[in-house]
Amino acid sequence: MSIEDGYGDDWIAAATHVRDFSCDAVFLIDDGRFVVSGGDLSDDERERLSEPLREFGLASPAHTHLSTGDLLGRESHLARYYEQLIAIASAHGKAREVQTGGFPHFAVKPAFIAAGQDLTSFVWIDWIAETAEALEALAASRGLVQREVWDYLDQGWAVRIVSRGEMTYLLEWNWEDDEDKLAGYGFATDELARQAAAALERLSIIHRRLIELMGHDYWTYIRPPAETRARVTPSAFGRKVLSLIRLPHAKRRSR
Repeated sequence: MSIEDGYGDDWIAAATHVRDFSCDAVFLIDDGRFVVSGGDLSDDERERLSEPLREFGLASPAHTHLSTGDLLGRESHLARYYEQLIAIASAHGKAREVQTGGFPHFAVKPAFIAAGQDLTSFVWIDWIAETAEALEALAASRGLVQREVWDYLDQGWAVRIVSRGEMTYLLEWNWEDDEDKLAGYGFATDELARQAAAALERLSIIHRRLIELMGHDYWTYIRPPAETRARVTPSAFGRKVLSLIRLPHAKRRSR
């Protein structure tokens, strides 16, 4: 799909209206693939990562994420998971990579979930500040005003969210891929705004508690010194892998 296709309104008429949905922020769980090449953890290491996550009903840390709705009041379990991840990474000589925070070990992103499927990827969103920016825009979209809610473009990936009165529409696409035709979705504006505001509040509380528990903010970007930027900036390839770490993605469809 070309970049121009997403900036018209033709896609809105074909968007799927989603009645039952959850708009939230999610913390991505690293199953070890970024700590050890190929994710080949030892049985002991895998058990150490999995144990804190069982508190959330997760049998293993494979390809998943945790929403703020699940995390609120249970931050200590996530902090224990992070502590194990840091210890394992350090044992494999990757302490520096983990300490930079953000992608991939501490990534956070917005999510629109319906019927157990993540309707969005937000593949270039890593940090709490970026996630909060999107949620703030959605929370402010109440009412019948027709306007652009959020517009984001990064390295070929684009997302556009527009309010058309009672409905708010979202489209995500790769404008460098002419064959890419991701589904557009429509959500009830006021309900979406309500959920986004609640998620934003939970995210702020969880962020503060995690910092208190871990003694460091791994979720806020700090610009590295110029001489180290090339080394600590995640590769485009690595970020593509990030798109796999989510709930089953909604199927693509041609319009």
